[in-house]
Amino acid sequence: MNSIHTLRAVLLAPFFAAAMLRPAAAGPQDFVLVNHTGATIYVVNVSSSKTDRWEEDILGAQTLADGEAVTVRFHAGDERCWDLRVRFADGSGLSLRELDLWTVRRITLHEDASASLRVDAHKEPAPAPRETAYSI
Repeated sequence: MNSIHTLRAVLLAPFFAAAMLRPAAAGPQDFVLVNHTGATIYVVNVSSSKTDRWEEDILGAQTLADGEAVTVRFHAGDERCWDLRVRFADGSGLSLRELDLWTVRRITLHEDASASLRVDAHKEPAPAPRETAYSI
């Protein structure tokens, strides 16, 4: 009996591995962050507007150089309003509050510490995934 379970696990393992390697479906809060600040961004935090604490740095060990962009992808249920914070090498940074990420497609940060938002009022939320591997 154990050999049947082992054989079944061996035969099914490639299918589970392939399923895990598939790109995650787009979430309704996904957006593109563009850096036009004139400096490299070292930390990016995105947190629910309902909380007073920042989530972990989504760049990890990576940085976002001036002129570069990164697509931020995540599923966070029905939550619409999020805060964004970026930090630079000298410790300075900027924060944006109460962003409705169900309508924002692109956030461009500028050298004068301002931001421009590309908003799409018709941005359709993706259907909820059957299983959420992670959430912010």
